Amino acid sequence: MDEIINKVRITEEAIFDYESIAPNGAFPISDVKCLSEDYITIRKQENKLNYDKSFRIKYFDEEVDDFIMMFFIRGRNNESMQEYDLVGVCKESDWSEELEDVGLIRGWLKSKLDAKEDDWVLEYRVWKREQELAQNENMEDYINVVKELLKNYKLNIAKIKLAKMEARDTTKLETEMERLDNCISLIDNDDKEIIVDTYIKGMSLGRVSKKYGYTKSGVQYRRDKAINIIELLYSEAKK
Repeated sequence: MDEIINKVRITEEAIFDYESIAPNGAFPISDVKCLSEDYITIRKQENKLNYDKSFRIKYFDEEVDDFIMMFFIRGRNNESMQEYDLVGVCKESDWSEELEDVGLIRGWLKSKLDAKEDDWVLEYRVWKREQELAQNENMEDYINVVKELLKNYKLNIAKIKLAKMEARDTTKLETEMERLDNCISLIDNDDKEIIVDTYIKGMSLGRVSKKYGYTKSGVQYRRDKAINIIELLYSEAKK
């Protein structure tokens, strides 16, 4: 059997990442391709890269003047060649096992240049806020406020309509509901649909799960994740 040739493909996302940490330097495509292809080949020959679906390589970059982490995933293959895609680059100091474990690195690597900032970026910001709340008892936590506004969404809208008919002032509630609606509009479309169906339309988790093909626990996970993102956005809008 002929030896498999390992080839590396540099993605636009990896080039974008590199240029964000080395704004005055061009990505050393040839050097990185040669180095990483040799690394992969040698590690495979030594049986030290048995799990090659995703892996990372640490590399000292002279332009950045620091170690950088390069993230690879297994790409296309045929009988004679295996392709690996370099999908992300960051400074070594920006990477940690903790970020890897909570799934934020994976979310970042899956993001595309034309994707809007609502997936891994917001999830990272939520994670950072949770860390800050845990370390600072004086920080205001709006999660219960958001949950209460969502739980009483239909009732609050009815209250506002009734108050206007009776010429009563509901400025505070209107402001809170408007802020909530703005936050909902900024989250991922799939999560937004779950929030709208659950709280605004009043559908049960069972009906929502059947509608989108999730399990009940899957819907609950996406709902709770969306609520945490809404709370982050709500807290920032309050500043």
